[in-house]
Amino acid sequence: MESEFSKFQDFLKRVRKTYFNTLCAFYTYEALEELKATNILGQKKAEENVAIMNRFKNFFATTQNATITEYLLGLAKILDNHRDDPISIPFLIKYARGHKEKFTKEEFEKFNKGRTLLDNLLKRYKIITDQDLDQIEKQLLEIEAQRKQIKDIRDKYLAHDDQIKPEIFIKNDEIIGVFNSIAEILDVFSQKTDFSTTSYDHVEEECKRDTKNILEYLKRFEPYRLKEINNKYKL
Repeated sequence: MESEFSKFQDFLKRVRKTYFNTLCAFYTYEALEELKATNILGQKKAEENVAIMNRFKNFFATTQNATITEYLLGLAKILDNHRDDPISIPFLIKYARGHKEKFTKEEFEKFNKGRTLLDNLLKRYKIITDQDLDQIEKQLLEIEAQRKQIKDIRDKYLAHDDQIKPEIFIKNDEIIGVFNSIAEILDVFSQKTDFSTTSYDHVEEECKRDTKNILEYLKRFEPYRLKEINNKYKL
């Protein structure tokens, strides 16, 4: 039978996966916006990019809408505190409070069998405490206003099409602040239960590079595509 410690690590892994996918969606959306911004690229470069996006407008419009939806739904999912206990940060806090006494050194050892320096980690291992969980809840409370905004956007704009929608606006720097807070909270869980942390420093650079490269490839390909059309139809 799977131990409570192992179940918790699985739940934490699932939240981390959602976080990573959500972060990628946000930075891909931001990259698409930046590629059209004259104040970042200059007018000539931005207009060239917009021309290519308009050439493949159905793809780029769908992609941009999909990334917005993905990162807002992803954040709402991670921060969901619904009574049905969806797998989220509030759920992780609740689960740890209810089962932490079973997060024993023996279960830690079983879960990490074969891990490098395990003997050293066993000497340092301590069960996560109520004080640790209180601190995580405090960190979560610091982004409560943003959580409510994101939830309202999900409920009234994304999951449902309300007849009367409230005006909701959340800035990009607020979104980035939420991402940073979530990453810190997930690392506290990992540090306290498994002596591990995860770095996401590479995500912004890679997502923006990949998005930029796709647009550059399309720009380079376009003259060849037009030439093929001209030759085929004798234009």
